[in-house]
Amino acid sequence: MDNPGFHGAFYEATVSARLPCSGGYEVMYSTLVEGGGGSGPLREIVAQRDLRPRPAVAAEEGMWGAPRREFNVFDMVEANHREGWWPGVVSAAWPARGREARYAVSFPSCRDAVELPASLVRPRRAFVRGRWMDAREVVSRFAERMGSLIFFVFPLCAGGGQEKNPLDLFGALFVMDY
Repeated sequence: MDNPGFHGAFYEATVSARLPCSGGYEVMYSTLVEGGGGSGPLREIVAQRDLRPRPAVAAEEGMWGAPRREFNVFDMVEANHREGWWPGVVSAAWPARGREARYAVSFPSCRDAVELPASLVRPRRAFVRGRWMDAREVVSRFAERMGSLIFFVFPLCAGGGQEKNPLDLFGALFVMDY
């Protein structure tokens, strides 16, 4: 979706037509429906630059019997939220104790935060030069190349920081040259 409110989010869709005159594609979304009382899947024209192949399922996502990767606070993730995969940062983690682990994920792009089961959280990825890469690898390569210091800033919630609700924390990634 080419809308500022959806920056960084990925929605699964099927290409239904190529539009040679405009160089764009018509897509049909798997999880979004037409507005205004429509009952069919949402169809939209998108630019080629906005299309990505579906990421391969990694063993760390818990498929094929592999143990699911556990996340820590400040890990960069994608969370299945609002019918798509949104980039976020883990702001709290509750380990699995006889049940599925849960994570509080903050979404800086839309100033939202939710608590989700581990099955709806996966490692953040970036599409670089035609392939999906773990975002940690992309950030570390960028830092090595640029000679930069990268850190997260999480402002405390109002009230002097005494009542730290993890859902009130929003992260920002800063790149500082030194």
